[in-house]
This record gives sequence, C-alpha cells and structure tokens, in this order.
Amino acid sequence: MRRNSVCSSTRCAQNASIWRSSCTAGGRWSNPFVKRLGARHTFGLCAADAEPLEFSVPYIYYQPEVFRYLEVVALAGGRAAGREPRMSVTEEDLTAACAVLPPGKTIAVLHLGASDPRRRWPAASFAAVGDALGDAGAVVVVNATGDERPQLGELAEKMRHPFIDLGPDSTLSLLTGVLAQAALIVANDSGPLHLARAVGTASVGIYWCGNLINGGPTSRTRHRPLLSWRLACPECGANTIEQRCEHTASFVADIPPEDAIGQALDLLAAARRPAAAGLPRPSMQQPQQSLHPAMAILPVPSVRADYYAGRSSFTVA
Repeated sequence: MRRNSVCSSTRCAQNASIWRSSCTAGGRWSNPFVKRLGARHTFGLCAADAEPLEFSVPYIYYQPEVFRYLEVVALAGGRAAGREPRMSVTEEDLTAACAVLPPGKTIAVLHLGASDPRRRWPAASFAAVGDALGDAGAVVVVNATGDERPQLGELAEKMRHPFIDLGPDSTLSLLTGVLAQAALIVANDSGPLHLARAVGTASVGIYWCGNLINGGPTSRTRHRPLLSWRLACPECGANTIEQRCEHTASFVADIPPEDAIGQALDLLAAARRPAAAGLPRPSMQQPQQSLHPAMAILPVPSVRADYYAGRSSFTVA
C-alpha cells in the first residue's frame, strides 16, 4: 500500500487532471488517505464522522451497495452498464467442475454457511429443500467448508437423497465452475450466493431483512430472496437494530422450508423450459449522464460492457 501510495502521489503531481475516488464504507479512514494523494479532484462516500472530500455522497447505511458505488462514480460522469455485477468464468473453472459433476444432469447447489452465524438457516431446512430438488430429478451439490462442516453432517443425517460434497477444501475456481453449470443455488446471504448471481445462476437467497436492503438482488425473474423479519435476539431479546448482543443464534431460522421449496422448484422448472427463440436481446445501453458541472474539465473515460451468455467484457476508452 505504501508503494502504491507513493506511485499514485507521483502520478498525481505530474498530471493535475487525475482524480481519485473513495468507495470504502463511510470514508472515515480512506478519505484522509485519498486526500493525501494530491489529486486535483476527489470524490467518494462521506459518513457523518468522516473528513469530507471535494464531492461526496452521504454514507447512509441502508442502501443497495451496487447503487451506492454507482452513485459515487456518477459524480465524475460515470455511466452504469447494468444493475447486477457480472463475472466471466474461465476454462480452468469449468474443467475443475467437470471433474466432480455428472454429465448431462440438472445441478442444484446448496450452500450451508455464512460468515455470521446469525445468517445461517438450519441444516434441517436445507435438507427439506434438497430432498424436494432430488425428487424433481436434480443432482444436489453441497458446498460447506471450515466451520460449516458440522452442519453438513446434520444435513446428511436428515436428507433422504444422496448429494455431492465439494469437500472441506473446495477452491474458489471449483465453486465458480460448479455454479456456472448449475440451474440454481439455495444459500444463506453469503459470498457464494453473490458469486452465483454474478455468473448468471438463478438463486433462492435466505436473508435477514436488513441485509436484503444492502446485498439483495434487484430482480425477481431469476432471483428469489426469502426474508426473516426477526429483530430481537432469540436468546436475550435485544433489538439488533439498536444494539448488538454477543449471542449467535440464527435470525433466519423462522423462514419456512416450504417457502424455499416453492421458489426453488419454480426456478428449476424455468431452467428446463427451452429458451425463447427469435426474441430481441435486451439492450444494456444506458442514457448518457451529464458530467457534474465542476467535473466537466476532466477527461472521464467511457466504459462499455457487453453482455452475452451470462458473461461480460469491459472496454475503457
């Protein structure tokens, strides 16, 4: 970081037209750092206790994160290429997945974990969904690593259908390849759920209501969030909006398995229907936005994203 800051400061000193942005939380620590780079213009997020930049978007916690960062970029005339992040899948990813997946089968993924235990749905609920998907003819693949493994054991005890375990040391490349070939994922609000959306996989997400605002999908054709409205800790009754207790009991256990089964089977049926032919591809082109008047003197790059088959490529001119 020191090396990068020195190089960035040197470039800024040599070219006064370079601008710097801060998109790190509310900017309490990043905004002073950005200002020290010596750029002619700065823009970013600014919480109530953060040092303001030249152009700022107020940091208010409950806001979809994608839209939050697009709002910052718009200060410099940036244009949105889409509402959902997209990520390409490599041949290495697909090769790793082909080594563990049966060919020609419909794949459904269950992801049991989440970094915060309070966001974890019970293994028994996942087992009910897995059996429903198995009854519908899907091959169920389960991803569980680290401290999620005990939950996998409970799943195995309660689930009638066999499943493919990606193992305790599953790699990101393997998981990406599996998700890219899956019809859908059922998962807690976690990294694999967001990764699945980025590679174009349909999803049923288990969300606590507050987290949905910040990290949930913006469309419902292929992404079905299920919400828990629980605000009080199941153990001590503390209101989690007002204070944080030390308990780790699940805040999403109240979501009925039947709700997830209904959404998962609907997505599975949609994945098996033949794609409509001859329909025009939706345009991702966004209307050009005007530059902020104070930023009009800056050479803002033009960014374009081409979407095809769930993948994206970006060019900057």
